[in-house]
Amino acid sequence: MTERCDFCSKPVYHAEMRRMEGKVYHSSCHHKVAKQRKEVERQTGLYGARNEYPSASPTNTAAPVSIPSTSGGSKSCSACGRSGQGRFCEHCGGAMVAAPTGCSGCGANIVPGSKFCGNCGTRI
Repeated sequence: MTERCDFCSKPVYHAEMRRMEGKVYHSSCHHKVAKQRKEVERQTGLYGARNEYPSASPTNTAAPVSIPSTSGGSKSCSACGRSGQGRFCEHCGGAMVAAPTGCSGCGANIVPGSKFCGNCGTRI
């Protein structure tokens, strides 16, 4: 019997199998999970944290761990910049990160999804 990928729930054959923390992934799914972990760790400062990244499988029973938000729930995708409320982007699957509420350069309020401050032009 072949094992199933913890990310996509499809069968994983030996030639494409990758293991991480006791879980089995396709090579391509492993790279997606690793990329999402690195981005979430970079954005939240949870370096080396484990067990807060669920699989894409509906059978996942791990309790979700909330990622700190400084903007009252508004998040944007780290990959494509779209706004949303989930932990991962519904459009591209990238990690959702808390949107900044104020410009680091001038303190002006930031519109969610903006890449630059509308007041001073500082990159967000």
